[in-house]
Amino acid sequence: MTHVVRALLAAVLGVGSITVAASPAAAAPSFTLSGQTPWTIVDGTVDFDLTIIDAPLDATVSVTVHEAMTSRTAFDNSLEGEDLAGTIHELTVPVGLLPAIGSSERRLTLQLDGAGVPAPDRVPIGEAGVYPVELALTVGGAEPISFVTHLVVVAGDGSAPAIGERLGLSWVWPLAATPELTPDGELAATGAAELGANGRLGRQIAALADSPIPVTIAPGGLTAAQWIALDPPTAPSFLDVLGPPNQVLSSGYVPLDIPALLDAGLDSGVTSGLVAGTASLEATIGARVDTRTTLALDIDGPTLTRLTDANVDRMVVDADDLEPAASDFTPARPFQLSNDNRSVQAAAVDPGLVDLLDGDEAPVLRAQQFLAALSLVASEAPNRARGLVVVNPTSWDPESEFVAAVLAGLDGHPMLEPMTLQAFFDTVPPETDGDVVLDRSLAPRESPATPVDPDAYRDAEARQEAFRSFAGPLSPRLVPGDRALLTSLASTWGPDSADASTQLALVQTSLDAFLEQIKIPVGSTITLTARTGSIPLTFENETGQDVTVRVTLESEKLDFPDGAARNVALPPRASTESFEVETRTSGRFPLVLTVSSPDGELVVSSARVDVRSTAVSGVGVFLTAGAGVVLAGWWANDFRKHRKSRRIARAES
Repeated sequence: MTHVVRALLAAVLGVGSITVAASPAAAAPSFTLSGQTPWTIVDGTVDFDLTIIDAPLDATVSVTVHEAMTSRTAFDNSLEGEDLAGTIHELTVPVGLLPAIGSSERRLTLQLDGAGVPAPDRVPIGEAGVYPVELALTVGGAEPISFVTHLVVVAGDGSAPAIGERLGLSWVWPLAATPELTPDGELAATGAAELGANGRLGRQIAALADSPIPVTIAPGGLTAAQWIALDPPTAPSFLDVLGPPNQVLSSGYVPLDIPALLDAGLDSGVTSGLVAGTASLEATIGARVDTRTTLALDIDGPTLTRLTDANVDRMVVDADDLEPAASDFTPARPFQLSNDNRSVQAAAVDPGLVDLLDGDEAPVLRAQQFLAALSLVASEAPNRARGLVVVNPTSWDPESEFVAAVLAGLDGHPMLEPMTLQAFFDTVPPETDGDVVLDRSLAPRESPATPVDPDAYRDAEARQEAFRSFAGPLSPRLVPGDRALLTSLASTWGPDSADASTQLALVQTSLDAFLEQIKIPVGSTITLTARTGSIPLTFENETGQDVTVRVTLESEKLDFPDGAARNVALPPRASTESFEVETRTSGRFPLVLTVSSPDGELVVSSARVDVRSTAVSGVGVFLTAGAGVVLAGWWANDFRKHRKSRRIARAES
């Protein structure tokens, strides 16, 4: 009926149509956690800072505290709000009664009662543990907006126990810039942006520089090169975090999937990537880095052998690459990793904790969940020295709020002891199986394809080595091609990546840019007036450096007494070299000139030179002389015949 009424009104008023403005829809309220006390003692208090937007003051916030969890499975379920244990305490309060701490933030404070006596304003918690807490915002009759956080309660007065009585946490931070080069082989601006104050890596570096928490850093060699190339460096604190109390691990120039590369026969790529990574890091920080400890998150038997051959004896591996091992608690100790008579100390990354580093929930909520998960593992066996290893994802881009909340929560935490990987292996006792160290083995693993085609990589590598043979091993002209080889193998590109192939193609681009500056004679003509002689050839070397090339001559009508090929040193600018030749015949014929690297693997250029010979060969002289003798004999014989005929004719007359 509404459209009928509108039509009638339009007719009466004499207008073509009438529009009735709709009242603006109310914005949907939002409800998130923006701050929380990371831990508290029995009889202590805990604050929840709540960001509440577009909710009326009579909307209510409800709090439900559940019984403590005793397993990782229960914790994982609690993240989804499932299988929560019995209720300890419930509280509902209008938004308007919560103290305001900002334009859209309110603070909810809970007081714990260690005596366990129920009271409206107190939570009866008398024991240490990790307690799920449901927080919900209800506006009118709408469906509540809710999430689950965790209340960590510690025993005693909250003072930190002695070292070794807390759960060790070795937090490893890979800092790897995007492995991208410009079309001319220079470092792309992508890495500089990531190291900037607001960049992915710059924000992580700034957070670590302001934190007293010791961590382990695995900066890629490319990242170090990117930082050095910045003028001025946009993340000056980078050097600060690469020193005490932090540990710096040697790592590849770029992240490498070593099993995939070894499977493809690209051993040289593995070696060059690891060597270049260490060299770049040592040049950056001016000191040696830890080469005996490594992240081996992609590992199989050949990789273990390859790394132990490089004197690595401590590894951090992915739990999914290991055969399962039965345990009553969360695995939280190092072990021995063995394969084909090779053994190393190893630690497995806890995958559940890594999963908490990313997510759709509010950053502070995820931070509290991360701290609570660590605290739960610590409560599993409080009288045993244990430790966990957490490794950030390679391309991790965390919110600053998340990092700040976790680092602040770890500082002085009475259940957790942040430590470097070196301290983890030195102080946390290994897991045992009876009276012997637990020995774990690798699970079968299928490696993915390499980022670039192995044959294409080997061809580019061979061309780069040929380039090195005549540009000189220390020539700066080699840098773009070397970088291209290194960056093309980065595991961050993924298998069969078009981007990785683009990087690899830069090897040829850098070669071409250099080779185009070496010019040889084209379309010239050389005249030889004798059977032997020399051919002068002029070369233009515009590279700005001395270059040694191999010159090869080919011709069906010329011989080369000193050999058809020889190495020639070309100084900058123009130079002329002479080549001794012998002609086989006179006439005009081609001479093919090829210039290559000294090993002959890389052709610089090839051209045709026309040779015109006016010299008469020995055979020609012999034939000419013989013809003259024959002609002279014929002429003398003919002369005698004619004279005899004339004498006879006179006698007869």
